[in-house]
Amino acid sequence: MEYLLDLLNKYIYVIDKYNRCVGRGRMYYLISVIIPVYNVEKYLTKCIESVLKQSYQNMEILLIDDGSTDNSGDICDMYANQYSCIKVFHKRNSGLGLTRNYGIKKAVGNYITFVDSDDYIKEDYLLKLITPIINNPKVDTVIGGFVQVDDAGKILFCEKYNQQVYKNKEVRNNLFPRMLGSMPGVRDSIKPMVWNCLYSRELIDRYNLKFVSERQLISEDVVWDSDYYQVSKMAVIINSEEYCYLYNDKSLSKKYDKTRFSRIIMFYSYMEKKLTKIHLDDNAKVRLKKGLFVALSVCILQTNKLPIFTSYSEIKRMCKNDLVVSYINTYPLKKLNFKQHFFLFLVKKRFVFALTILSKCGLVHN
Repeated sequence: MEYLLDLLNKYIYVIDKYNRCVGRGRMYYLISVIIPVYNVEKYLTKCIESVLKQSYQNMEILLIDDGSTDNSGDICDMYANQYSCIKVFHKRNSGLGLTRNYGIKKAVGNYITFVDSDDYIKEDYLLKLITPIINNPKVDTVIGGFVQVDDAGKILFCEKYNQQVYKNKEVRNNLFPRMLGSMPGVRDSIKPMVWNCLYSRELIDRYNLKFVSERQLISEDVVWDSDYYQVSKMAVIINSEEYCYLYNDKSLSKKYDKTRFSRIIMFYSYMEKKLTKIHLDDNAKVRLKKGLFVALSVCILQTNKLPIFTSYSEIKRMCKNDLVVSYINTYPLKKLNFKQHFFLFLVKKRFVFALTILSKCGLVHN
């Protein structure tokens, strides 16, 4: 009996939300959920099931199999045979950014959201993203927060924002720069990920917006943001954390890759030129520099598994980099907290041995 009552209450809960949308005459907003898939057979079922259980059901689910070599493609086909809202596309491997572009071409929804195939979403993810648009059709973009979880579903970290509305030039001048990094001495950044957002299909089509390949520029999300938020007219940040981002301690981004630092420098050089081209003020460039310092600290920390002399050599190479030197010399270091200031002081003075020891102890912070 308790099970039936629980089922009935959940049914009433979902129907009530559905009726509230229909009552406003906006249930016709179709959301395209684009899920790039590559060798994630362990996580894919949970991801797809979480999307199917959404309280807002006016959606299409696009599973883009990016040349998987495990059973991921078969799992996609199985779900497509069972659910009419699911479409599956199999293609040659091209990477995450270009696979998202492929999904955009195939999507027919009014709005687009992205879900990584090893992550999952809570049942009100779509409803909470679409609600600001239901309330005000002038809104073209909605940004939510997220939680970082482990394999068991334990919450490791919560990124939640205060509700805020940005209009017209505020979107490009105030919102987008926050995605580049924090201002000195404060934590006011917004994570630049695209998988906790809802985007206007009309804007994407009108301005022919596309992702670059992460094989070309290491942070394809930020490049997308730098294009998209130049044309957005009203963006809303919502106070929610419906997206569940899986922390994978074994992912490639957690291991040391000798080419990663060079690719980071290439990306920040590209973004510096782009900020000048689109005429953003000096505050945006200060935020960009802070983003590089965070990336630098991660690269230095990741050398801790290398032999000590190799680690020393790699850290020395990073400290001597021209862009790193330039950014530190033109940054208001005195506004940083002690740990951040101390880290950049060590880099600036090239106290490589000290940085090597801190890396080995896992004590590099920024």
